[in-house]
Amino acid sequence: MEKIISTLLLILCPISYAQSKDQSDIGKEGTLFFKDGNQKKGIIEFKRGNIHFRENQDSDEKVYTFNDVYKLNVNNENGEIDDYEYKLVIEEPKTKVYLFKVLIKGKVSLYSKSYQAFNSFYDSTGGISPFGGYGGNIIEHYLSKENDLYATKIILNNIRNNHFKLNIAPVFFGDCEYLMSMIKRNVIEKDDFEGVVNYYNSGTKCNQ
Repeated sequence: MEKIISTLLLILCPISYAQSKDQSDIGKEGTLFFKDGNQKKGIIEFKRGNIHFRENQDSDEKVYTFNDVYKLNVNNENGEIDDYEYKLVIEEPKTKVYLFKVLIKGKVSLYSKSYQAFNSFYDSTGGISPFGGYGGNIIEHYLSKENDLYATKIILNNIRNNHFKLNIAPVFFGDCEYLMSMIKRNVIEKDDFEGVVNYYNSGTKCNQ
């Protein structure tokens, strides 16, 4: 029943694709995992919301989308494997598709995406200065339940704010009373997203 509902939502909801700077290491060797159960190894690039794939440098390029692929992994510059998964995120009035980097996989999974932010300098008249501005790398974190197509953004990237305590934590960690107590009492560092998710997935002291 859940699969039928999810399929209907995909058909009825307007979906737009969004690319993240998080995928800077895509363009390397990796593996695509298809929704039909097949896998393909080759060279992966991510362009304008689509996956561009070649089996080797001399082969023809093929283009795949969220409709074909549900996850992939790539070999990064450190010789490690980075995993990525497609998730749907509701951003009114649209539902967007993101390719997230997988940080933790479990009963509750943690994902991230990053992008380059740029703030303009303003002159004394309130106009934009011709001397440019400054930028930085922004990392956002998202949570998703096991086997769920959708992910939820951690607003303000902070687990100590009231939005997280009242609207997000009860949905993902509500059946772990001890963890919920620590979240409400601000015992956990505000940006320790991995600590919270790992604690929940381990089942340590839950419901005690």
